[in-house]
Amino acid sequence: MQFLEEEISQITGTVWEAVLGIRLVQRSDVPEVPGRRVSGCVQFTGAWEGACMIECSADFARCAAGIMFGIEPSAASVADTQDAIGELANMTGGNVKALLPEPCRLSLPTVVEGADYTTRCPGGELVTTVVFDCDGGALVVRLLRKSQPGKGQEAVMSDVPLPHRREFSRVEVHLRAEVSVAGARVAEGTLEALSLKGGFFRCRTAPPLGARCDLHLHLEGTDIEVRALGHVVRQAPDGVAIQFDEIVGVESLEHLRNLILFNSRDPAQVEQEFHEHLGLKRDA
Repeated sequence: MQFLEEEISQITGTVWEAVLGIRLVQRSDVPEVPGRRVSGCVQFTGAWEGACMIECSADFARCAAGIMFGIEPSAASVADTQDAIGELANMTGGNVKALLPEPCRLSLPTVVEGADYTTRCPGGELVTTVVFDCDGGALVVRLLRKSQPGKGQEAVMSDVPLPHRREFSRVEVHLRAEVSVAGARVAEGTLEALSLKGGFFRCRTAPPLGARCDLHLHLEGTDIEVRALGHVVRQAPDGVAIQFDEIVGVESLEHLRNLILFNSRDPAQVEQEFHEHLGLKRDA
């Protein structure tokens, strides 16, 4: 069994079925993708350094763009196919990131399309390859790890134990919350186990794994609202874990900080986390 092979297989299958309505079937061989192909890549930096790459045929990339943007595949432009594969790579890599040691950061996706090219992650070694039958073609997902530890990093990355430690302090709260996906409200519930990084959204009807969410938190007895953008990183029978990608607006960020400070047993630690990670959490 390769590193995280089972988890990557489950994540990819869930993302493809949730976003595209396509059920993937894993296969053991690694075929060449004939003709033009499209590759999407996101990179990990921090305690675990490497990259997650997906590769498929250009024909499938156009079909994916058609499904995601509600257009005919033949009408999909190069920008449409690149956006679609970039988003699929981002969702797949984002869920893989949730399994890696922290602190770990995810890059913006990069996409390449052509008939004769190679993809390479400088200093990286291939650790996992998972292949699927996908709508009559092959989908290849690769996980690469940087072969040499980064500056000041003494341990070999693959030896870092899982599950990883949390980067941010969590506080027990029960906030009324609403979640929207693609502009439509999909669930109401309560947000619990809150941190500057995210929380657990307890609800009856949950958004799917990998879904990009617009989350609104309401502080009881006030007209204060905290808005965050994020994505679903874990599913449970009674809800989902949502990781924040962006806290929308300075006021939302300040309300979130005060909320965590008020409920924390270690306010000094929260203040330190806030100042160290402010640049990652504020919108530009």
